[in-house]
Amino acid sequence: MTTNLSIVAGAVSAAYTTFVEKYAELYAAQYPGVYQAYTEVIPVTTKKLDINWLANHPVMSKWLGARVEKSLRHYGFSMEVEPYEATLALKRLDVTADRIGFVGRSIDTFLRNNLSAYDKAAADALASNSGKGPVCYDGVNLIDDDHVHVDNITNHSTNNLSHANLVTAEQTMSLLLFEQDEPANIVADTLLVGPKLKRRAMELLSASNRTQMIDNDGLLDTATANSVVGGTAINNTWLGDLKLVMDTRITNFYWYVMDLSKAGARPLTLAEFRKPQPYVRDQMTDPRRWEHDQFLYGLEGDFTVTAGHWMTISGNLGTA
Repeated sequence: MTTNLSIVAGAVSAAYTTFVEKYAELYAAQYPGVYQAYTEVIPVTTKKLDINWLANHPVMSKWLGARVEKSLRHYGFSMEVEPYEATLALKRLDVTADRIGFVGRSIDTFLRNNLSAYDKAAADALASNSGKGPVCYDGVNLIDDDHVHVDNITNHSTNNLSHANLVTAEQTMSLLLFEQDEPANIVADTLLVGPKLKRRAMELLSASNRTQMIDNDGLLDTATANSVVGGTAINNTWLGDLKLVMDTRITNFYWYVMDLSKAGARPLTLAEFRKPQPYVRDQMTDPRRWEHDQFLYGLEGDFTVTAGHWMTISGNLGTA
């Protein structure tokens, strides 16, 4: 014999099962998002993650007189994970008296919306400090005009996206040096933009040819508005050279050139202590049910995002 109590218990159990099963289904794989391209995810077992490495290694040179001694430089960088949560409150009767699948759809939407937790956290970190990103291991922002211990080096500009400015960004990255003036071997392979620059970026990277103005002397690269006498189509050397990544979270004209070929070196680092996990408060004696007649369905996780290696990114904070 079925009683009202068993019907209610069955409805609550079904809602709980739906929540847990949907979580397992949606969160089994790595959390989706553009962040995966430029963020290194590091599982941690403590609240604080300490990253340490040595730089300023001596480089061989001709031996003239006494040896030239060099001391290694220690870089230490710490990051602490932080708690994150999302909570869905449903009226008890909406759960226990649901006959049209309202609860299941609500739970499904709630979980799907939070699949992007890591992606949002990474995008927010990249956009922080007016687009310069979080503080890096060298004490300045990830994207900055003056990274310490390396002379006259910048990975920041306010240039708008164009053929000439893309060339400049790539050249600047390729010429980056370590402290002993040895090449860092940074090779740009990715262009990250938002919707406002998607088509411009596609024209730069995907077209077979591009139009080039010619001046009175027949020169291509020096033609200006007052000296142009014609134009010609030339091969687009960007074709197939950079991978275009479009992120709908970038709502301005910022564009980023990256080298994502280096294992373990990314512009951002995400420390993951506890992946988002589901929790349910659906007992009749639970405080929220007792006071407000609601059941609670929540997600909790512990992680944080901070700067990675600044040499792997050129941030161009354009305005148009």
